Amino acid sequence: MTASHTYLNQIFYIPKKFDDLDCIQKYMLSHETLNNYQPKNASIQSAETERSELFRPKQKDSLFWGLYVAHHGINEYNMIQNKHKNREMEEKHTILSFIQKNNNMIKDIAKQSEIKMSQVRLKEIQSELLLDKNTSSYVFFVMCVYYKVNAIIQIENIYMHFQTGSQETFLITKHKNVYEIDLYPISQEKLDHIVTNCLLVPFGQEKPLKGMTGYKVIDLEKMADKLQISYENAKKTELYNAILVKLVELQN
Repeated sequence: MTASHTYLNQIFYIPKKFDDLDCIQKYMLSHETLNNYQPKNASIQSAETERSELFRPKQKDSLFWGLYVAHHGINEYNMIQNKHKNREMEEKHTILSFIQKNNNMIKDIAKQSEIKMSQVRLKEIQSELLLDKNTSSYVFFVMCVYYKVNAIIQIENIYMHFQTGSQETFLITKHKNVYEIDLYPISQEKLDHIVTNCLLVPFGQEKPLKGMTGYKVIDLEKMADKLQISYENAKKTELYNAILVKLVELQN
């Protein structure tokens, strides 16, 4: 080996610089590095589940229009321009036809949620759909069936659940007499939080509470906490009645 070759070799090749594989172990593709690897789109997917776009309709029947826009999209809503009344009647006639053709299916879905849906009730819903200026809870339930969605309506500290067996759940918040809807379905994490930490009542219960004997004092205290009702030194009867009054006020 010539002197010049040795000199160049010392400049460009430091002994054992790349011979020791330990120094580049963390850059090598192995089972361990694969397990530690997280795809870039994983964080994007997580962020998408938390997306939110609140929409508060200007029309009087804001409950109807909120669910309409969640289903059809904001672009179609904007294309209606000043013909909202005509489009509302067209959509309601379409839903009316759906009810007439699917009585049994609607009853079956209602039964799964322990909602009493008689033939008389369905007739009332059809009349309300065309005659009433505001969407009632039962009409809204049928709209959820038609659009194939679940919905939760937040009224102060209680959440009313409209279950149709769908995979998507929309959250609607009532502000006085106006409803505001998040146009993105809520994430499973947020739904779990509501179920665990909030007072979630099924829609369609004839009474907002069972009989007093159906509750332990600790159960009533948990409900009172969620409704922000003070119950220090209250007897079971007093606590039960305070919760009942509050629920009736919020649901009406």
